[in-house]
Amino acid sequence: MYCVPTTRVQRWLIALIALVVSASAPLTAVAQSSGPPPSAHTEVFGSDEDDPTPTPSGVSGGDAATYLSDVRDHADGLRTSIDRFFELTGGAPLDEDGIGELLGIMLSWRAALGIAEDVVVPQGMADVQSAYIDFVTALGEMYSTERARLKTEEGTAERDEALAEFETALDEAYTAYDALDALLTDQGA
Repeated sequence: MYCVPTTRVQRWLIALIALVVSASAPLTAVAQSSGPPPSAHTEVFGSDEDDPTPTPSGVSGGDAATYLSDVRDHADGLRTSIDRFFELTGGAPLDEDGIGELLGIMLSWRAALGIAEDVVVPQGMADVQSAYIDFVTALGEMYSTERARLKTEEGTAERDEALAEFETALDEAYTAYDALDALLTDQGA
């Protein structure tokens, strides 16, 4: 269980998420562009300077070693973002920088599936790709359920339900990451 952000933080996050979600260029379009995708932080704040958002090193071609390295980097960065999310939400009330970092983390979870789906999978790596998709799908569910939780009132059944759904998605993300990590380790990545 994690500490619930303050009401001020909730309002900031809801406003920032609504702004990004309503933007004319959805984040999935970022994953479909050529070259390395800009981070969610860049999409919102316009600069990657001091960007905490993990991103893959680029969309790999048909090379298994590059593919494995890209998936490892992206998955490990996303896994680290879960820990950072709890560091941010479990401490003191957030300042504007903390809110921006938290938003960047959540948006990276939202964008992760589009990035993973855009990767060219080398022959023989279908099991790794399937585990990768499972992991980023769980992160997308974490994003959706946390966003739903932020829209609820403290002490309501809706808040409790959203929190339970978030915790289920979190468990699924941990399980999926462990499976992906094992496959990547077996492949030498």
